[in-house]
Amino acid sequence: MRTRFLPIASLIAGLSLAVGASASAAPLPTGAATLTGTVGVATSDGIISQPFTGAQYTFTPVNDSGSYGANNVIIVDVELPAGVTLSAATFDAASSCDTTNATVTVAGNVADVSGVSCAAAATIVVNLDGSSLITTGGSSDVTAQYKRSTPRRKAPRGGPNANMWKVTDTGGLTVGE
Repeated sequence: MRTRFLPIASLIAGLSLAVGASASAAPLPTGAATLTGTVGVATSDGIISQPFTGAQYTFTPVNDSGSYGANNVIIVDVELPAGVTLSAATFDAASSCDTTNATVTVAGNVADVSGVSCAAAATIVVNLDGSSLITTGGSSDVTAQYKRSTPRRKAPRGGPNANMWKVTDTGGLTVGE
């Protein structure tokens, strides 16, 4: 029994080392993803929410076609500041990415876009409706987390996932209009 165990154990250990050694993060592509748009809403008294409709956000992914192919599917979560609740989100006709098999949903202050296929320099344009309970006037940042969906690719153990980015639209939400 013992003689069978040792060769199998050494085979498993060798396989683990070989797999672990080959897992490495691909370098980030050059350039930057961008998120632009504006949401303007009146200040709230903290009890009655202030609505906004038709706020438009445009997300342009970094050109990573050399790393992931020309038309891989991407996922984007656009997050508005705390105190904002989204009620609806739709793709705008100005989107140049392929949204044929895509969905956009809202949960709290996040619009989740998935299944979009973008070529280099193509954009995702989303229209947002919602309301705000923010009581102080001023500008707040809007952020987007972006992930390229690659088949069966796992993040390297103990390191960053090479297909994750976070971009910020500084002052993208204006309260007190």
